[in-house]
Amino acid sequence: MEKKEIGRHVLAGLPGLTVDDHTRQLIQEWHIAGVVLFARNFKDAAQFQALTTELQLIAQAAGYTQPLLIALDQENGVIRRINRDASLFPGAMTIAATGEPANAYRMYRASALELRALGVNWNLAPDADVNTNPANPVIGVRSFGADPHRVAAYVQQAVRGIQSAGMLATLKHFPGHGDTSVDSHLGLPVVDKSLTELLATELVPFRAASKKSASIMLAHILLPQLGNDRLPASLSPIVIQDVLRRQLGYRGVIVTDDLEMQGVQSVMAPPAVAYQALHAGADLVMISHTAALQTATLEYLAAHQAELSLDASADRIATMIQTIGEPPAISLTTLRQRHREAIHDVYRQAVTVGQEAAPAVVSTLRTAQHIVLVTNQITESKVVDFTQRPNLRGTFQAVFPKVDEYQLVPGNTEKILAAANAADAVFLLTQNIQNSNNDMVRWAKQLPAAACRKTIGISVRNPYDQVHMPRLAGYYALYEPAPIEIAVLLSHWFTGQPLPGQLPVTLAP
Repeated sequence: MEKKEIGRHVLAGLPGLTVDDHTRQLIQEWHIAGVVLFARNFKDAAQFQALTTELQLIAQAAGYTQPLLIALDQENGVIRRINRDASLFPGAMTIAATGEPANAYRMYRASALELRALGVNWNLAPDADVNTNPANPVIGVRSFGADPHRVAAYVQQAVRGIQSAGMLATLKHFPGHGDTSVDSHLGLPVVDKSLTELLATELVPFRAASKKSASIMLAHILLPQLGNDRLPASLSPIVIQDVLRRQLGYRGVIVTDDLEMQGVQSVMAPPAVAYQALHAGADLVMISHTAALQTATLEYLAAHQAELSLDASADRIATMIQTIGEPPAISLTTLRQRHREAIHDVYRQAVTVGQEAAPAVVSTLRTAQHIVLVTNQITESKVVDFTQRPNLRGTFQAVFPKVDEYQLVPGNTEKILAAANAADAVFLLTQNIQNSNNDMVRWAKQLPAAACRKTIGISVRNPYDQVHMPRLAGYYALYEPAPIEIAVLLSHWFTGQPLPGQLPVTLAP
């Protein structure tokens, strides 16, 4: 009995495309609360549906009286665990650029319906962070923007959309990862703010949406001004009990971010870290990758069970599971067909003018025969399963007779510079430049004046890129490398179609 009482407070990842013996044992013997899935668990829709079905059948045979939680991070945009056989929905900042919070409801509901059709019942989304640090290495376009009240409006609609489809939602990363300069997958970020400051910015979206959200995820970030326990939020009774439970009045389920991240392991070694999280007030701990650590954690928690008061926590988890709705009665294929135009509509609304190209430049584009595309190298956070490379050449080729594409890497800068000088127009497709020492920035600053006058910058992820670039002939923000957004941009130049997008962040020089 002890095993089952402890297991219901643990979420575990599994390694492959089928249920392995270790995961089967966790369900049968420990009655773990659920599993968390990643790109490594997805081959195609048929395989994934078979996997989620088998997981539920194993749980039923083991005596579960409620569904097994099957969770994943499908924030969409840059964070997708499933990137084929399901619709590719726009991410948070793309949606916010439309200026219509109702689009968050539309997109998150549609995404949740497709996930339910695949057998998922818990989406670890939306991101409720307020991205006030332009150099944030892990949030950026995952956020709805830099204004806490605007972010709150979109987060509320996203939660409503997810849960209207019978899916559980999660606000993350409490109490706010938007003003950090360290990726918590790699180290421990510090947010040196008072509770008053947090209430004015970081906590605004959480407070606005917490009454409706099934769960909230704790971040591995240190908040030294909130007390003297020197523990990250995910382990801190001050953050969990005093701030989240008492100050915000949250009554739902609290889950940690993955306890294998360096942000928390740098403070406390496993498996004691899981004990501390539950002792501090978390309801569920997540161990996403290592089977041996999952077993060691469960055994450690069982050995210390008498020291933990988990009855109220177990009731919260059971209550949350009761709110899971039935999957849609229509097929995934039909859902994808129904969602296609709505997705395209949001992408069309999001394209944003940073600096409009002058009429003379646009006139040159309309007659250009030869263009050059230049992309920069990008280092992804560990949270990103699929790197979104700006594979947009085909969209340009539909308009321009000759399109040459180069990735800017050491050793080919002179070659690209010569190609840019010879072309009729040049497009710099930038992703997460971060600072003015970036190779793309240094290369662009070498462009002769004549080349600058025919060069247009397009940020295909982070809109802050424009701040670091030299003045070019024009600059536009797409937030994601989506071909339809390039098509909208081309239509703007060739037909005068307006670009309605609104920048969700402030670009400070």
